[in-house]
Amino acid sequence: MQSSQQTSSPTLPVSLSFCILLYQEGRIDRLADCTVEDYITAVKEASIAWIDCSTKDDEKEFEQLALRAGFTKVPIPKLTHGFYSAYEDMIRN
Repeated sequence: MQSSQQTSSPTLPVSLSFCILLYQEGRIDRLADCTVEDYITAVKEASIAWIDCSTKDDEKEFEQLALRAGFTKVPIPKLTHGFYSAYEDMIRN
C-alpha cells in the first residue's frame, strides 16, 4: 500500500483594515491593510466610500477620524451609538 502525503492549501491572510471606493463612473476599488491616511486620501476622489479599521480608543479617535474624512461634527454621535453604529455581513445561499 502506497501512502500519499496530503498537502493543505495555504490560508489567505485576513485584512485587518480595508476601504471600498465607488467612483462616479461606476468603477469600484478596494484597498486593504493601508494606513488610515491612505484611506482618507482615496475617499476624497470617490462618490461613496466605506472604511473599516480598528482604533485603540473609539471615543477619542473616532471623532478625529470622522472629521478628517469630511463628516461634520453634528452626525458623529449618531454614527458611534445606536442603529447607525453597527453593520452586519449578509450571506446568501
